[in-house]
Order: sequence, then C-alpha cells, then structure tokens
Amino acid sequence: MAGKPKFLKENEIVFKAGDPADSMYIVRKGALKVFFNKGTDEVILAQLKDGSIFGEMAFFDNKPRSASVKATEATEVTQISKSDFDTLLSQVPKWMVAMMQSLVGRLRQTNERLQELEAQVAGSTGSALILPNQKNPFQHVIRTLRILLIVASKEGIKEGNTISLPLQSCLDFWREFTGEDVELFEKILNCMEKVKLITKKQDLRKITTVTLLSRGTLAHFTEFFSGFSQKLKPTQGFLSSDAVSLLTAFVEEVSNSGYESSSVSLNTFKAAPSSKDLGISNWAAAADELASTADLIRVTKQQGDWIFKVNLKEHRTAATYLRYIQMFKNSKLM
Repeated sequence: MAGKPKFLKENEIVFKAGDPADSMYIVRKGALKVFFNKGTDEVILAQLKDGSIFGEMAFFDNKPRSASVKATEATEVTQISKSDFDTLLSQVPKWMVAMMQSLVGRLRQTNERLQELEAQVAGSTGSALILPNQKNPFQHVIRTLRILLIVASKEGIKEGNTISLPLQSCLDFWREFTGEDVELFEKILNCMEKVKLITKKQDLRKITTVTLLSRGTLAHFTEFFSGFSQKLKPTQGFLSSDAVSLLTAFVEEVSNSGYESSSVSLNTFKAAPSSKDLGISNWAAAADELASTADLIRVTKQQGDWIFKVNLKEHRTAATYLRYIQMFKNSKLM
C-alpha cells in the first residue's frame, strides 16, 4: 500500500481529538502518545512504539478523531491517505469490510469507556478516605477500583472467567495519577483480597499479578460505590454496621420465604428468636438509617412500625456491596 514518510519533532502534534480523519499512520521509528486533555492536564491513553498503527479507526466509521496524538521524541512515520486506504478496501470482500467496521465500532466504544474512566480518575481529588465533613469519604477506594478497571482494559489477560493484570502496572498508574506513594493503594488491594474481590499471585516468571475474579462485578460495584458515596450526608462516614446487618438479614428473610420480593415488618422481625443472633445494638437507629437511603430500599412507616419492601435480587447485590464498603471503612486505611 502506498504511503509517504513523515518526520515529526518532539512534542509535534499529529492530530487532535475532533479533527476529521484524512490519514492513518505506521510508526517506523520513535515514540508517540495517545491522549486527551482534561483542563490543563493530559490524560494518556496509550504509548506508541515502532510498528504501531494509529488513526485507522476513523477510516471505517467516518467519525472525527477520538483522541489526540503527538510525538514524545523525534519520530518517523508512514502516512497513508484515506484515498489510498479506500483503494485497498475496494479489493477486499464486502463481508470482511463489514466485519472490520463492526470490530472498529466495538473498539471505539471501549476507547470511549476507557477515556471516561481515565477522566474520572484524573479528576478525583486527593481527599482522605474517611474524614468528617467530607463530601465524598471514599474517594481513594473508588479511584483504586477505577485504576484496576483501566489497567484491565489496557493490559489484562483473560484466563477463563478471570482477568489477570501486572501489579507493577497498577502501582505505576496510581503514582502517575495521584502523585502519591503506593502504600495506601496496596492497603486497599489487601482489603479487596480479604473479601475475594481480587487475588494476588506470582506467575511463572515470578511477576506478581492481580486477578479480577469478575471484571463485570468489579465494574458494577465501582459504579454502585461511586453513586452511593456521593449521596452520603457531609457528616456521615457511612451506614453503621447495624444498618448493613439489618439489610443483609432482610435479604436472608426474603430468600428463605421463596418469593422474589416481600414486605418485612421490623417489629415482627425483631421479635423473632433468630434475630437475637444478629447483634444489632440499636434497631430503631438502624431502621432509620435504611429509611434515609431512598435510592437503596423502599420503606414506609405504619402505626409505629417500619415496613421494608425487599427485592431479593436487587437487595442481595446491594447487601453484598455494602459489606464490601463497610470493610473498607473498618480497615481504617488512613
């Protein structure tokens, strides 16, 4: 395929996000980075070395550039025009072109999600994990979860239903985005390992890896955690252990009933012999806390009694996630 050489100086921009696509490029010698701007900061999406190809996606879906690219050192690339590329595609079976367009569409969606995650991490403040009068008391944990998802998207290796990623890449990413030492990051990983959100092991090369037991669960939990923590009152560190235990017990009650959902009376439930084993010190306060989380569980009050509407599938997940968050709080990471 025809192409012409192009020589780039260090920090020279090849194209910017939003530019129309008129060429694709092959890196002959040198290095470039793919990035987008967030305020005055550059958020790096990828590093390109010899042999890398970039700028080709827009040729398939005719969309503007999704990110910017610039040289990080003196670099030589081969520039291939869109007309040259279209000539090549005319010689390829239509079904193959359609397949490539489908793959590019999925890749663009992945890249957009990756950009969103990186922007969320880059935009996070360096606030402490649990402090009074703090708007978002779990910022570091949420940032850690998102970093794991980003590294999984970039470097994750699928092994059956799990995804393994190099621990060193996670540590490097933490340093890059927070400018902080990795001690806190490693403490958070240890907490995650205790509840089996992740495992750590050494591969055959003696390289320590982090294994996500379920990337989907981790992504879902991250969104739940982020959304839930943003709704906390400024002076509220988190739901009490009593409130988390109460919701978990309600879920167990519905599970034993054989129904997908059920209304549970607090007074009736409290009077049951099995409830004495829950160790709830203040039932009224726990019920009041759950009632204050309108997005989490539906609660009504009838003649001095709390009635909780519990959906088995929905609240089983929520109860599990709340226990994870409770573990982060109880670990006193800061």
